[in-house]
Amino acid sequence: QALEAVNSKLSERVISNYSLFVAGMGQIHELGIDLKQSTVMCKNARRIVANAKVKLTKEGLKVKALERRRNIYAGIAKDVQTLQRIVHTRQKLRAAIDDGDFPLAIELCMWSRDAVAQYAAYACLAEYAEYVDDELGKLGLRLSSALKECTLRFSAVQYERVVVAHLMLGRGFRVLEELQRTFIDTINSNTKNALYAHVLQSEANAMRAEQLKKMKFRLLSERLHASHFVDCLHTILEYLVDLLKSHYAMTQWHAEQHRAAQAAAVA
Repeated sequence: QALEAVNSKLSERVISNYSLFVAGMGQIHELGIDLKQSTVMCKNARRIVANAKVKLTKEGLKVKALERRRNIYAGIAKDVQTLQRIVHTRQKLRAAIDDGDFPLAIELCMWSRDAVAQYAAYACLAEYAEYVDDELGKLGLRLSSALKECTLRFSAVQYERVVVAHLMLGRGFRVLEELQRTFIDTINSNTKNALYAHVLQSEANAMRAEQLKKMKFRLLSERLHASHFVDCLHTILEYLVDLLKSHYAMTQWHAEQHRAAQAAAVA
């Protein structure tokens, strides 16, 4: 009887709450559906995120590779431009040397040295490096020759180039010394050559040309025939007058440079 009483009450309780029970089951069913949908959405989201991560990694690597390639191409382009400039510089250097523009030639040689040292990996520049060193070595002789030319026929432009070139090579202190030696050597050689030419106008002396050529000026002058003395003296004096004219123009150039420097200091 007690069990029947309990079952009766339980049945009454179930029947009285049946609608709530059905509603609860409906909610549980909806919750199950929502959970399934959420599971599917989470799986899809995880797949999308994984794909995005892969794509992002690949694109990042691709961008980095492209940037590296661009930097390599930019470096190659810069090297090619420098090599082209070196080729053009060689042409400019040749033109500057032929034109007697020694300061420009020295500047181009110095730039070429630095450029060749920077791009030493290019074997094609080895020959050009030797060429630049060879031209720098020859510049000393060219400067001496140009300075000698200025003593004979003074040119303000050419003389200034010679002086500036000596300063650029760190040989400014040698300009005066070389200039004095050049004047002396020029006087000695040209006056002797003039005397020698007039001495050989004598038939007897012409037969002994090689022997007379080795004589000093004083002994050679004794072989000069009296009939050729005036012409020889005229030639030597004419040469010396031209030399003095060049010397005067040179001193005037230095005076102008000194006045300009003083004016600049005052300003």
